[in-house]
Amino acid sequence: MGKKKTALARPPRRMTKKERSRWQRERRIQRNLLIILAAVGLIAIGVLIYGIVAEMNYPNQVIARVNGEEVRLRDYWTARRLELISQWQQVQWQFNLYQTLGITLTEQQLEQFRQDTRNALLSLAQVRREPVDEVTLQKLFQDRVILQGARELGIEVAAEEVDAWIVPDQSA
Repeated sequence: MGKKKTALARPPRRMTKKERSRWQRERRIQRNLLIILAAVGLIAIGVLIYGIVAEMNYPNQVIARVNGEEVRLRDYWTARRLELISQWQQVQWQFNLYQTLGITLTEQQLEQFRQDTRNALLSLAQVRREPVDEVTLQKLFQDRVILQGARELGIEVAAEEVDAWIVPDQSA
């Protein structure tokens, strides 16, 4: 068997006016569609970048000033977390004390302990979403004023002194 002869390609025929008009309209529609998709994509990317930047800067938002010193939202969150942990530990300590002393609790008292523990832990998990607690904010202001006063008086505390205060020497 011999080789098959390939058919010679015919030169493309010229488009009629109607075909050319339709082809141009379809190209224009495709071009417009691509422009719209590109614009939507750029807007989506812009919104995403704005959201990321805003989320990164949100903790650095200044919520107050104490004698010229900025109090940032992240400082408040830290103080609020410490306060909630302290509340939770206090509830646990009180419950353990009752058990150690052999005090029998009523079902209502047990439920109150459970509720207090649950509330403290839920608040701890949602510190960033909750509105600013005025009591915590006032305590934070007081702490800042005390620290500023200590700096003005030249009072400094070494890390070793803090460690010794937190964990007292048991050998004495």
